[in-house]
Amino acid sequence: MNRLAKKLTRYKLITFDVTDTLLEYRMDPGSQYAEAGLMFGVHCEPQELSANVKRQVKCMSRLHPNFGRYDNMPWESWWRKVVFNSFKDCSNGNEINEHSLTCIADQLIIKYEDASVWRVVDGSRNLLNCLKQNNICIGIISNFDTRLKNILRNMNLDKDFKFIITSYVVNCEKPDVEIFEKALQQSGVPGIKPKHAIHIGNTPLKDYIGARNAGWNAILMTTERKLNSVLNTPNINHHHVYTSFKKLQEDLINDNIKW
Repeated sequence: MNRLAKKLTRYKLITFDVTDTLLEYRMDPGSQYAEAGLMFGVHCEPQELSANVKRQVKCMSRLHPNFGRYDNMPWESWWRKVVFNSFKDCSNGNEINEHSLTCIADQLIIKYEDASVWRVVDGSRNLLNCLKQNNICIGIISNFDTRLKNILRNMNLDKDFKFIITSYVVNCEKPDVEIFEKALQQSGVPGIKPKHAIHIGNTPLKDYIGARNAGWNAILMTTERKLNSVLNTPNINHHHVYTSFKKLQEDLINDNIKW
């Protein structure tokens, strides 16, 4: 048994968020939307679209949580509304016809499943390989629609995980304790308890506090740009905040994390 396995014998399960944790966008959504628009003769400014997309995702998440799952809305319809309203809110939105918007939405729904949209965050693949080599059960807990399994497959990551839990499929989402309980069940690890698990994600409430409320250990990944803001977030232990998977892997190996 090597050093990592010895240090992590008390941890039976490590789960990951996906967006901005394991994977990140190659292109800002505003630019991706603008590019899709141009394919159908629609010209909108990427910066304007970026702000609109963020606003519409927040609005739709409030009106129809979990990509519409709680309202029995198909997730495709949820995203079509986001796309439609994001373009309609542009300065030239009144000039865009419904047919073009439908084509743009369909294009984007397909596009975001493609590997060309995503890239693997530096150091994350090394950590996954390290955990696999030491027989640590690893899984995904993500607030996502049903495309996630195909995205991970297209990124050659799907075989790394014992299970992939998406909020739309299981009809609950982070930070609900229920979704973390489902992960323990799906791990199949005999006698596993919350204290044996670690969740790694990038959002303070949904990932870190959600996992902690479920009795789990938790790691919060962020960027150097967001670090000060994250460290000043209430109920976040600064010992659990990382900007580098390489550093996280080193601290796991050396048992340097103060829980």
